Amino acid sequence: MAILLENIRFAPGECSRLLCWRGTAESLHLLEAGGRRVAVKGVGRRWHSHPEIEFTIFQRGSGIRYVGDHVGTFADMECVLLGSHLPHCWMEKGDTDGYVLQFHLPPEHPLRSMGGEREIAPLFARSERGLHFTPAVAQEALAVLQRMAGASRLARAGLLLELLALLHDAAKKHGTTLGQTRVFAEATAATRPRLEAVVQWVLSNFPSRSRSTKRCGAAR
Repeated sequence: MAILLENIRFAPGECSRLLCWRGTAESLHLLEAGGRRVAVKGVGRRWHSHPEIEFTIFQRGSGIRYVGDHVGTFADMECVLLGSHLPHCWMEKGDTDGYVLQFHLPPEHPLRSMGGEREIAPLFARSERGLHFTPAVAQEALAVLQRMAGASRLARAGLLLELLALLHDAAKKHGTTLGQTRVFAEATAATRPRLEAVVQWVLSNFPSRSRSTKRCGAAR
């Protein structure tokens, strides 16, 4: 199964976008600055990746998460930070509610210098294998995203830094790295077919397991 490359577009002058869903992650609403909501089609149930970093909260519901070489279950107040190009998908069991924040902060972006590159870089490095946080952290992060939903563009930039600071502080004691390898972050056109073969093996062998954590072997 090929990894779908999701094409994410930000509004002019913005480096992030915030979405929410009620019922299924396939039916999303884009929450624009100022509070306007726009219906969009999601790809959460398909194995996909994108250059942007993603922070996902499942406020309600359960199912199976596939992140890189990791397979595990999720439940209420699930939150995961997903690094650039890290393939993932969510197989929901029944209705779910949640939020997704996708953002792109290249090394030269001013928010990196404002936020402290030495603090942000290790957080992003761990996210390359998927970084899972406790429900308590998810609750705090949810409050930030809910404030972001109706905020102005300028206020959203500050709230993004607030969220990154929260995750940075929580990562040491309340963050768990999901995957064993970071090969997906280093994938090239030559290695991608072998990685996709691993993906197919994972999806074929772990369709409905309920165990909390499973990992497949990395491509050799």
